[in-house]
Amino acid sequence: MKILFIAPRLSLYTVDTRRVLTEAGHDVDVLDVFDSVYSTAGGDISVFKHETIQKITWAIKKLKGLSTLLAAKLFLKKLAGKYDICHVHYNEPLYSAFFPEELSKTAQKLIVSIWGWDFHKADNYRRKLQERIYNRADTIIFQSEDMRDDFTCHYDGRYLNKSRIFTFGLTNLSKIKQLQDRKDAALYCRNKLQLPDDAFIVAFGYNGVVEQQHEKMALVIKENKSKLPADTYVIFPIHNGTDGNYIQRVRTAVNECGIRYKIIDNMIYGEELAALRIAVDVMVHVQITDSFSGSMVEHMYGGGIVINGSWLPYKFLKDKRVFFLEVNSVSEIAEKILYAYENKSQLKELCLLNRPIMWDLSSWERNLPRLEAIYKKH
Repeated sequence: MKILFIAPRLSLYTVDTRRVLTEAGHDVDVLDVFDSVYSTAGGDISVFKHETIQKITWAIKKLKGLSTLLAAKLFLKKLAGKYDICHVHYNEPLYSAFFPEELSKTAQKLIVSIWGWDFHKADNYRRKLQERIYNRADTIIFQSEDMRDDFTCHYDGRYLNKSRIFTFGLTNLSKIKQLQDRKDAALYCRNKLQLPDDAFIVAFGYNGVVEQQHEKMALVIKENKSKLPADTYVIFPIHNGTDGNYIQRVRTAVNECGIRYKIIDNMIYGEELAALRIAVDVMVHVQITDSFSGSMVEHMYGGGIVINGSWLPYKFLKDKRVFFLEVNSVSEIAEKILYAYENKSQLKELCLLNRPIMWDLSSWERNLPRLEAIYKKH
């Protein structure tokens, strides 16, 4: 099949899904609207007809966004009828404002994947605007039943017959599996990341966006330092943050915790990322909202104890008998970390039961056939 992704081309999800589909024999191109790049097997090209126009309009802040969207609209017209599938990853409301018709004409079938924030963070005006694409879509994909149900409730069931559940595969699960086959897996992973062998390691979140609530978590750790185990070691991943002031505040807050720590401010990949998932004892995930965190899944597959915010839409995981701990507010995380420490052996045994469930839910071995089935339907 010839497939066009409308997606941020450098996103790990985009790169991973594109690679897996390409290895399975499909041709996958990517139109990255906001970077104004059309990426094919032959290389990347600008969607602007003339490079001079891009330079001039991007130099003027008020014109950059408008010129980018208009350039994408004109470029999409050139792609009419070229593809079997047009797959929109993350339904940006501006797509609906500028080129819903052009998207639907690029391929025989239009598919939209809701990533989470594109629905949960959209106000009613934006949700109404997004319907211009939903009305044209053949299939709307959700990563969980909980998200689909929220969406269906908001739109009064209008798109229920188009709804499908599909979880993106995670290549990193295979890398974690390979490392876990080592007899010295835990020690090897900690040494690889220069982490202390004998520490109780807790990771807070998985990237540098404000919604991860790093500052609040660091404050709770600081206020409860005396209650936490003496061998506690904390990790704060803050890569991919777009707010420089926030990142600096997080650095300051973590430094003031008075506990040994490591800040990960650059993306890590491959074996290093897999090693992190195995090396950590506890992962705290209290993001304001979420659809289905791949990082959380990887920590679960790695055997870690996960502490989720009870407000996150993970009822479907409970229905599948996935084990994790919960807090009702950020203020409770220190108490829950202490509980995890005191009951580590028993909890780790329960966490091992998550591994086959996570593999079935999120490995590409299971999910590639599911995605191809969605593409071939109708």
